[in-house]
Amino acid sequence: ALLFDRPAFTPLDPANTLLDQQIHSIVRTPAGDILIGLPQGLAWYRKTDARWKYAGLLLSGTDVNNMAAAGEHVWLTTNRNLLYYPAIDSALAQAADPLTLVSGPVDNVFPVPGPQTAGGDCWYTEPIRGAWRLHDGKPVQRLTRDNGLPSSFIKAICADTEGIIWLGTEYGLSKLTPAAYQFYPVTEDSLRDANIIASAKDRNSTLWLGTFSGIYRMQDGRATQVLQPGGLPF
Repeated sequence: ALLFDRPAFTPLDPANTLLDQQIHSIVRTPAGDILIGLPQGLAWYRKTDARWKYAGLLLSGTDVNNMAAAGEHVWLTTNRNLLYYPAIDSALAQAADPLTLVSGPVDNVFPVPGPQTAGGDCWYTEPIRGAWRLHDGKPVQRLTRDNGLPSSFIKAICADTEGIIWLGTEYGLSKLTPAAYQFYPVTEDSLRDANIIASAKDRNSTLWLGTFSGIYRMQDGRATQVLQPGGLPF
């Protein structure tokens, strides 16, 4: 695990051999702690006296894959279930276990923005089986090819407070609103569609897409590949 400490990246904890392996995900809590998803569990780091110190391994024996955070809320996916901390800093202080929202393998998780975040509402995906929306801990909506998507293999979901949902699939980008559905082809070259694996909106509400071949920006209903550093939002 590396931390960006201007002007360069530095190892977080070279002495901890747990970090000498594949790291699946990292989130930072509102209190400033760092949680690192590992094949053996969830590594917890706290900053004291301007130094990061290892606070322990949570969920020992659990392969923590992807994580998502929104304020105090943290979701974790494993090959067995979808876990949820409604108040992460309090849970860490009290050594409380997370809630289980879904039993079964979950690929990724994406918070639903706005007031519904407080109830743990989220979208989650299963490999090749589409995406589900959870409300009050129960699935209330499912999206697959049966809904018109180009594929049920969904790797990225970006939802906003206006009810618009952008879904990144292996064959392009889909936009779902309360009233309509629209598909946006994203082409990496003249022969193949883009496999969208990440998406995010910046402070100007511009949608950015990550693929295996680079970064794209949605403008005027078209995805434009960003080739120069000057086009990035930072």
